[in-house]
Amino acid sequence: MRKGLKITLIVIGGIIVLTGVFAIVGTAGLAEALALEIQPADLGEIEDGTYTGSYENGRWSNEVQVTVMNHRVTDIHHIGSGSPDGREELRQAVADAVIAQQCNDVDTVSGATATTKSFLKAVEDALNKARRE
Repeated sequence: MRKGLKITLIVIGGIIVLTGVFAIVGTAGLAEALALEIQPADLGEIEDGTYTGSYENGRWSNEVQVTVMNHRVTDIHHIGSGSPDGREELRQAVADAVIAQQCNDVDTVSGATATTKSFLKAVEDALNKARRE
């Protein structure tokens, strides 16, 4: 009986430790992503082209390609992230909002603020690179 109890306690302890590790890893960089300030880009300064931008922050990392035609954002493709997280529909909704409003500083999606802001920061980076080219 004692051997069974010992094994059970070891298994429970292992589960607790793993849960703690996953919680720490899963939230690393969250505060930074939530605090991001998105700076609106002046599309009048951007020439036609497709520009790549990124935001690096662990789980909230994003890489995007932004297409500009006639000083308007016409397309945004998410081309990579820190981890596969199944949030493509959310990113597409944010990309659609940027295109519809012609502004990279759109409202965040409730419950997904960090994901939204990190995606928008990658779009901002692409548009800033476009201005410098």
